[in-house]
Amino acid sequence: MHELCRVVDHDHGREFHAFLERVIPDWQARKALLEVELL
Repeated sequence: MHELCRVVDHDHGREFHAFLERVIPDWQARKALLEVELL
């Protein structure tokens, strides 16, 4: 999904995060969980 969002905005800018928010509304919670699990 990350790569699909990059089609909209290649540099993780405002459009990237707006699109990510639309397709994965809980992306921030998932990111936080991954960061905890990977440490």
